[in-house]
Amino acid sequence: THPTLKTIPVIMLTSSNFEIELPTEKVKPIDAVSLSVEPLTLEMKYQGMVLVVEDEIHIQVLLKEYLTLSGFNVITVSNGQLAFQMLQEIEPDLIISDIKMPTLDGIALYHKIAEQAPHLIQRYLFITGDTKTPETVNFLARTGIPYIEKPFTLNILSEMLKSFYP
Repeated sequence: THPTLKTIPVIMLTSSNFEIELPTEKVKPIDAVSLSVEPLTLEMKYQGMVLVVEDEIHIQVLLKEYLTLSGFNVITVSNGQLAFQMLQEIEPDLIISDIKMPTLDGIALYHKIAEQAPHLIQRYLFITGDTKTPETVNFLARTGIPYIEKPFTLNILSEMLKSFYP
């Protein structure tokens, strides 16, 4: 056992029990400096509003923090249905969406937006780990919507954002 760690037994309601070690000292949260990536700097006063549609909370938080540090107003939701409801009230400058999500996936959300607010499909960016299934491959090829494959770096995201804000 490390002197700055405290061992805590964890009792599960299954046949397995285990122990975890937690720090006994206050842990410094991750910030943009510790990520060693500079926030995106664009030569615009108002960066715009971004709607992030992502069901993986750690990616959602990362995107929100990075985009906020880069000067964007960011709204996050965890599925396409919530995003579509939000789009009844706001008009984002950019939509960043996962593809595989519960309730309403990114492809179905894209089709609903294309039908009801087609001008927004020009402001669409997918971030997805699903680039191998035939449905996704065909959809991405047919629509030509830009996408970033998970896992990704913030530098890749920054470069992609520059294509929306030249």
